[in-house]
Amino acid sequence: MRYWADYASQQRPAPMMLKLKYKMYDRTVYKLLRKTLGLDRSNFFPTAGAAVSPEVEKNLPTPWACVCSWATA
Repeated sequence: MRYWADYASQQRPAPMMLKLKYKMYDRTVYKLLRKTLGLDRSNFFPTAGAAVSPEVEKNLPTPWACVCSWATA
């Protein structure tokens, strides 16, 4: 997570050890996870959304709180 959040998403060069650690995990753990979930042969990823009622919206601390909480669920 740190590799993507701190470096790759911002197009910054990562430290060598972090880059090697990410590659190791990518080739072992993440590869197995992608294969198990069938993500190694996928062509598209459908997404969905729904309207949030005003009652729920007014109880949220920020407009993006609902997006963050549903994305982690």
